[in-house]
Amino acid sequence: MGNDNQTINVVRLGAVRVPFAIGFFITLIALVIICEWTFGIRVVAQLSPTDSSMKINTSIVFLLFGLSLLLQQSEKVFVQTIARAATAGGMIISALTFSQYLFHYNLGIDELLFRDHPNPDITSSPGRMSPLVAFNFLLSGTALLFWRKNVGNSIRPAEYLGIAGLFIPFIVTLGYLFSASSLYSFTTVTGVAFITAILFLILQTGILAVQSECGIITILLSQTRGGFVLRFLLPSSLIVIVLVDWISLKAARAGIIPENLVVPLGTIASGSIIAVLIWRSAKLLYEADIKEKQSFAEMQTAYKMAEEANRAKDEFISVVSHELRTPLNAILGWLQIIKTNPGEENMRRAFEIIGRQSETQLRLVEDLLDTSRIISGKMRLEIKSLQIENVIAEAIESVNPAAAAKNIELTVENYFEGKTLRGDSDRLQQVFWNLLSNAVKFTPQNGAIKIHLQPENSLVQIKFTDTGEGIEADLLPFVFDRFRQSENSKSGRTGGLGLGLSVARSIVELHGGSITASSDGIGKGATFTVHLPIKETS
Repeated sequence: MGNDNQTINVVRLGAVRVPFAIGFFITLIALVIICEWTFGIRVVAQLSPTDSSMKINTSIVFLLFGLSLLLQQSEKVFVQTIARAATAGGMIISALTFSQYLFHYNLGIDELLFRDHPNPDITSSPGRMSPLVAFNFLLSGTALLFWRKNVGNSIRPAEYLGIAGLFIPFIVTLGYLFSASSLYSFTTVTGVAFITAILFLILQTGILAVQSECGIITILLSQTRGGFVLRFLLPSSLIVIVLVDWISLKAARAGIIPENLVVPLGTIASGSIIAVLIWRSAKLLYEADIKEKQSFAEMQTAYKMAEEANRAKDEFISVVSHELRTPLNAILGWLQIIKTNPGEENMRRAFEIIGRQSETQLRLVEDLLDTSRIISGKMRLEIKSLQIENVIAEAIESVNPAAAAKNIELTVENYFEGKTLRGDSDRLQQVFWNLLSNAVKFTPQNGAIKIHLQPENSLVQIKFTDTGEGIEADLLPFVFDRFRQSENSKSGRTGGLGLGLSVARSIVELHGGSITASSDGIGKGATFTVHLPIKETS
């Protein structure tokens, strides 16, 4: 059994603790009814469709139980001790009253404080609470004594006792609703007042308003499927049953249907509506299952993408390490050669190779820096007037030695002469150099590269077409992605980081243009088309 000072998680409405609010309300109503008995008034105490009213002892026990629920919200031990004492006091009054019914004697406690108006038609024991009320007080009192205690990790006795304590006031309330006096009054003993049944329902709600590990309130308020089904089916089923029976009873009393059909018709109607409610719940659960499966599929897709990104990152680190180390190895190797054998030929070749490898490494570092600037949004353009054919000519001049070494024919078809545009000439030259160097790299000996310029509406179109290896269809949609390279090159790994085309696309887009790639397949060459907006200057 858990200890008395165990902290519990009560249900809240905003900042208000529900058990605290209910305890305060019960206490207030009980005090009002006690004041009515004191001054001989019957307003709240006799709040009922009949002549029955709440007895003075009933209101005293409600006062004690309301105070108990109110005080149990405190974490202080002595306050909880007072709360349990109040509960015990109410249970003693209830137990003594119940014993009077069981053993047929009179202890004189019923009219100890105030005299009740004897009414033989209502009760043979004036001032005495109903045996149903006394019994329900014993259930509620036991629940309050165990309110802060658990059995094991999740079982709360107070929760089961609180649910049991709902039964009698619920039946009594239905009796008043259906005008069925046999459900709340008896021939020789005191009946249950309507206000008593309502206060019991409220009190049990306060007792139940605690979220335990697997309690009914926890499930009821949870966002799980069980919580949804409970919130939907429990109140709707109860409302349907009560409403259908009430309508059937009213119809029978009005002579619309025979009385012997009330139960069959009520059963059929209630069963049909409950079946619809169950079907509706099943449909919603089915839709939830479908959404869960879709979410699971999306999660699997995201997981695969994350794995792919992780793999690409590892591969990128490996490639960066390799690509940066390769020119360094060549530089260090030739430095070692000229240190041991500083001949004129070795010096000449060393300067040539060191210069070329230094430029390669510089381009690799610049690609990395450009990628970082693009991702962080820090790449800036120096916009000025330019002639696009001059920018392309400078890029051609940079790749001419490599093209001549492979006997590749470079031709330019220019139908866009004499117009001055605005852009960053260095960045655009970087784009064209990247496209041309890729074309030279992938074009075999004696191949051809053609550059075609022409106006197209408000754009200038620049096409770079080669007779090289082409691009496989699977790679074509991703050719401008970072770190993407062809794995089917005839020459094996092509070198580089796979960043050039990504950087080129970003630069073109910063100019307000676009770049696309096309290829008829492996061995059939490739075409890269750049569109730039024409912004002429006078």
